[in-house]
Amino acid sequence: MDIFKEANIAGIKLKNRIIRSATHERIAIPNEELKNIYINLAMGGVGAIVTGFAGVHRFGKTSTNMPMFNSAEDCSKWESIINEMKKYNTPIILQLGHGGGKNNPVIIGRNALSPSSYQYNKGQKSDEMSTEDIREVIESYAISIQKAKEVGFDGVQIQASHGYLLSEFLSPRLNQRVDNWGGSTEKRFKIIKEIFYEARKRVGSYPIIVKITAYDTDEGGTRID
Repeated sequence: MDIFKEANIAGIKLKNRIIRSATHERIAIPNEELKNIYINLAMGGVGAIVTGFAGVHRFGKTSTNMPMFNSAEDCSKWESIINEMKKYNTPIILQLGHGGGKNNPVIIGRNALSPSSYQYNKGQKSDEMSTEDIREVIESYAISIQKAKEVGFDGVQIQASHGYLLSEFLSPRLNQRVDNWGGSTEKRFKIIKEIFYEARKRVGSYPIIVKITAYDTDEGGTRID
């Protein structure tokens, strides 16, 4: 494979096959420091950039320095970075997520939310999500994806790995539900399917990529098959 050959992913044209995957830059507000990080990557010739994890819901914030993307004000702060990337012909893809049971109750002002209640850290127990909670998260993703398109991102990546909320739903170990949101692979995947469905009504064929853990280290957890 020629890694310097042009490529196309979900309609996003890449000048080569080198993608800077999402990392946590620990910069809560998109600013000049973050812009310079991405400029250096673009100048280095990377084919596309996936941003760090940005939250879609007020209860989905994992740390104080995690950027949010659930309000018009949050979205507008990315415009100068997006415009800069266009100068370098470097697609920029926004990673969107919800921390789920990994959220810090002190930061979000309540217990963390997850598909089924479990203890993530000592003294940190999550609450099982109601159907209303799940629907609210689905709507939050759809709205954030719509805003990402409006503000100029070349596409979005839905974070469904690394033990965050959507990864928890996919995991047979962490998702112990027996309703429409758990109990089989199809039902554990349902929340992601619904996010796509609601988003597509708003953004059409806009590029939506999903990052999924194929194999985790949890006993009884997610496996490739």
